[in-house]
Amino acid sequence: MFEQLNSRFAQIIKNIKGQGKITEQNISDTLRDVRRALLEADVNFQVAKSFINRVKDKASGENVFNTVSPGQQFIQILMNELTAFLGSENDSIRFNSSGKTIILLAGLQGSGKTTTTAKLACFLKKRWQKTPLLIAADLQRPAAIDQLEVLGKQIQIPVFAQHNTDIETVIKNGLAHSIDSDVVIIDTAGRLHVDEPLMTELKRVATIANPDEILYVADGMTGQDAV
Repeated sequence: MFEQLNSRFAQIIKNIKGQGKITEQNISDTLRDVRRALLEADVNFQVAKSFINRVKDKASGENVFNTVSPGQQFIQILMNELTAFLGSENDSIRFNSSGKTIILLAGLQGSGKTTTTAKLACFLKKRWQKTPLLIAADLQRPAAIDQLEVLGKQIQIPVFAQHNTDIETVIKNGLAHSIDSDVVIIDTAGRLHVDEPLMTELKRVATIANPDEILYVADGMTGQDAV
């Protein structure tokens, strides 16, 4: 999705730069192309509409038509609003300052939660000198536990896993096993929001684990299903 948006926006910017004169008409045409690009990338219609209106209002308010370089001025407005739209600040992980930090990963099937669990643990170990423990709590996918154990060995981070039991027991025993760890990362099964039993299970897991962070792992093609 992001590659597609990047390509479309690059072409849109190239087109507006090539205009000899900026008019209300070619800005209107440009914004129509921007709106189409957002909608084709599965951005919510109301969100796309709001973004377009903000750019239009800003361009009108700053009177870009009378500036020395109206094309560059309009592009700057477009980029500033796009940055604000996507989020201009990076959110860091909220570490528990008074104890163990518990991170719960959730998401759809096949979104890469297990791999992300290992990558996140490796990052925290190298960047923040943390001592993570991984809890294999995906009991739905047959190979999930084995996959996390293999990844844990590769990055030299311990994995707590139990077979033939329920998820509540795995979480409780895993947390009890994390005495020597300052970060616990819990890998959970993939689930759809319409799967009521699995969504209820996730709520129980969150209640038991009481995580400091719940991270949603999403495939870039998920689109509005992520919401």
